[in-house]
Amino acid sequence: MVELVDVSLVIAGREVIRSFSAVLEAGGITGLIGPSGSGKSALLRIMAGMISDFSGEVLIRKRPMRSLGRRELARA
Repeated sequence: MVELVDVSLVIAGREVIRSFSAVLEAGGITGLIGPSGSGKSALLRIMAGMISDFSGEVLIRKRPMRSLGRRELARA
């Protein structure tokens, strides 16, 4: 399970994601739709650990993503 809590991201002074929260259950299917430039790819990069300069919290199996090592994150 992945939980995003109040995730926001600013890139080059532009707010790309504002206060996004969601719970993604294991084994479920989730779609991200929106217009170009709405932050879909940025959100996926945050969840993959490729972007770390965001506010809010990403929990993986109830543990903060920022506390997981690269190998542990890759396995999750």
